[in-house]
Amino acid sequence: MQKTIVVGGVGANSGFSESLIKVLTEHGYAVLALARTPSGKATLIENYKDHSQVVFKWLDISDRTQLSEALTYAEQHLGPLAGYIHNASTPILKPFLETSLDDYVSCWETAVRTAVSASQEIIPRLLSVNGGAMIFMGATASVRGSANAAPFATSKFALRGLSQSLAREFGPMGIHVAHLVIDGIITGKRAQSQFNMKEADCINPDDLAQTCISLMQQPQSCWTHELDLRPAHEKF
Repeated sequence: MQKTIVVGGVGANSGFSESLIKVLTEHGYAVLALARTPSGKATLIENYKDHSQVVFKWLDISDRTQLSEALTYAEQHLGPLAGYIHNASTPILKPFLETSLDDYVSCWETAVRTAVSASQEIIPRLLSVNGGAMIFMGATASVRGSANAAPFATSKFALRGLSQSLAREFGPMGIHVAHLVIDGIITGKRAQSQFNMKEADCINPDDLAQTCISLMQQPQSCWTHELDLRPAHEKF
């Protein structure tokens, strides 16, 4: 029976979302892709407009009513849930004395509140089918706060803490929870416009997507919880 992977936070600034959907479908999964708006995703939507096993839903992931409706639709029309990949964040980068409380709230709302809501909706569904996998996409800021990145780091630290708690509580029940520390910039618009980085110095989105699928298919006797990933030229 075909199973469904939910991708929470389909972005527009890198090719990771497209790579992830491509890899998941190549491995036989249906995909429910969630994002707040379709803005900036015209190419991605066009590429999958005739693919019956990829469904896009525009909603606030922290709204559990909307999320529940989308998940129920996926279960009825695509297949039972097998996993969730959380890729939602707001990278607010500015000097600390120029930050406001709203900056911290914004980062937390996007990365953590959505993760809590998604987990509370998805975990019961995974338990009902004897388990599955959940991957939370972190960053360098998940383990090391940097100058001019306090709002972003506080949200990523919180997301890491959530993933650890969920892993310890639900791992024994058959749910594999993994946290990825993405220590680098993914190839895409942001890498070029904001950081002026060469492609060779970035993380290839196809390679990152392959890492995700390998985590989702790990046997229970050898689960990875945290994995840090970086391109060869990244300093650490």
